[in-house]
Amino acid sequence: MHKGIQINLKYNYSLGTIYREILQDTLGFQILQEIFFDEALNIQDLAYKFHASISSVYRTIVELNQYFKAFNVMIKTNPCQVIGDETYIRKFYRTFFKEAYTPLEWPFRDYDEKDFDENFKKIIRKLVFNKELDDNFLDFAFYRSIKLMVMVSIIRYRHGHFVDTTNYQSFLYDILINGIRFFVLPKSLLQLKNTPVSKEYVYQIFYPYLDENIAFGQKSLLSLQKRHPYIQDAITHLETSLQRIAKSLDIAIDLPPLVLALYGTVSLEDHDPNNMYILYKRHLIFNKSFKKDFPIIYKNIHEMIRKFRQLLQKDDDGDKIGYLIFTLINNWENLLPILFERNQKIRLLVISGKHLTHAESIKGFLSTILPKHVQIDCYKNRDFSVGILNNLNYDLFITTFPIRQPINLKTVAVSDFLYPGEIERIQQIVSTLTLEKSNKLKLD
Repeated sequence: MHKGIQINLKYNYSLGTIYREILQDTLGFQILQEIFFDEALNIQDLAYKFHASISSVYRTIVELNQYFKAFNVMIKTNPCQVIGDETYIRKFYRTFFKEAYTPLEWPFRDYDEKDFDENFKKIIRKLVFNKELDDNFLDFAFYRSIKLMVMVSIIRYRHGHFVDTTNYQSFLYDILINGIRFFVLPKSLLQLKNTPVSKEYVYQIFYPYLDENIAFGQKSLLSLQKRHPYIQDAITHLETSLQRIAKSLDIAIDLPPLVLALYGTVSLEDHDPNNMYILYKRHLIFNKSFKKDFPIIYKNIHEMIRKFRQLLQKDDDGDKIGYLIFTLINNWENLLPILFERNQKIRLLVISGKHLTHAESIKGFLSTILPKHVQIDCYKNRDFSVGILNNLNYDLFITTFPIRQPINLKTVAVSDFLYPGEIERIQQIVSTLTLEKSNKLKLD
């Protein structure tokens, strides 16, 4: 019997659940969360609260500061506060709460989520009334990201931490200042004593969405293209490249929403909690898998996105390029299923010298161990010859007897009952055929 630890996941749990449990159970996480809400605590208070020694708390803060040093951020002690680059701090905490809690959990103590939703929806309705947005432009996941951004900003502002103020003038700025001034975000939500809801407050809370170059819909994106030639050049490059790739792949593409999603991702990338990670790079893992399956397509998309960012005068950041690729692949409707269905399908024919039911039993077994993109059929015709085999549209023959005459396709002869070595051989050939098909994809 092997010794070790076994993890049994419930059906409604995933690997992300384990990450959250690990994150929430660490002293570092507990310290970061507690000092986010309460900046009056010293090391002794934290040690008492978490039933840890003073030396453990101090050592954990030193370790956290080693990580934060690269971002011009640190945790100062007595009282314990996170200080430094405020823009990064807010970005970190947005990602922190995004990874640590599910969409059904509300981590912001002393703030009522229902009050927030009720008041924030008033802003959304006002935006829609101004014809800049469609009523359904927010799904629950994007809406949650906005809520995280707003709540982190409110609490940091409440503690007296400010981002650099720039007088951004955009259509959203006036809507927000007017909406909040008259009916949005009551005192029960703000928790700000003797603090007027000023233009400075509006900027500090909503600054990621007040940039003059952010587009909230097709209308505002077209307006930006007219005002800024470099944005026009970037969008033209993106549209032309996407059309070329779609034509080469013969896959339909709905260009306007896809272009808007990519432009919006670039505009918000420094403030999007999905564009940062604490435990693991979700989009990097996805991209590696896509690149392995479709190397030529990935290369073309990478070059297109890299040039798109350059035209928008953005830095050549590999992580940000990767997140844009992830965004493109997931927003291009039906791209993945069509690619796997059309360009990776492997057709395998089982031929048994015993009888058809034996071929069907081999087919049934292989279907449980081979990938879903492998289509398995059985040979059912009465006539049988090398000439017939050479004219069949398959990638691989599995036979229970050797075929000594030369034929056009790969053939694997197996026993009546497949041995492990034979199964492994078939799996290796299927993997090779899959890669060969991917490498044959040409993009003009």
